[in-house]
Amino acid sequence: MNHDDLNELAALSAFELLGESECGVLEDAIAQSPELGEKLTQLQDAAAAIGYSAPIVPMASDLKERLFQRIATAVENTEDVATSPDLAHLTQQASRVTWQPYSLPGVIVGTLHIDTNRREIACFLRAEAGVQFPYHSHAGNEEIVVLEGDLIIGDRVYRTGECILSHRGSAHKPKTSGGCLLFLRTSLDDRILS
Repeated sequence: MNHDDLNELAALSAFELLGESECGVLEDAIAQSPELGEKLTQLQDAAAAIGYSAPIVPMASDLKERLFQRIATAVENTEDVATSPDLAHLTQQASRVTWQPYSLPGVIVGTLHIDTNRREIACFLRAEAGVQFPYHSHAGNEEIVVLEGDLIIGDRVYRTGECILSHRGSAHKPKTSGGCLLFLRTSLDDRILS
């Protein structure tokens, strides 16, 4: 490897952009050339100083207002239900959806909103007494609000008004004893495990 190539590796290393094999090549070259090691130290110092060399830019006086407006617009465009569970509102929405049979006997689903960009679905799910949902893992966070009845996850029984948040990567196998009506917001990419 020529001198210019080694200098380029050193520069990339200063910004932590080297792969494992390239790091090995650079380490071998530094062992043979202490000057290259000194060059790398200088580049690392320069890279560390870059963040401190940018000029201070005053914050726009209306930045906070514009940020909150953008957040409000995003929520209006993507959220069909309140973030904090308003049971009356959710139950009213559940009465207006079109219900369809689900692949699991004893379960029907009413889709509220599908966001293909975020790979997320918001829907209502009604299950008859004794339904056992399949064991599944979450590709994203899952939010459940129990609107009627009960939902059992592990040893815990959730009842009307309670919320369940399952984090990405978690897995569970819920069931209902007496039947339930749920609001559910989850990933379209959740996986059935058994």
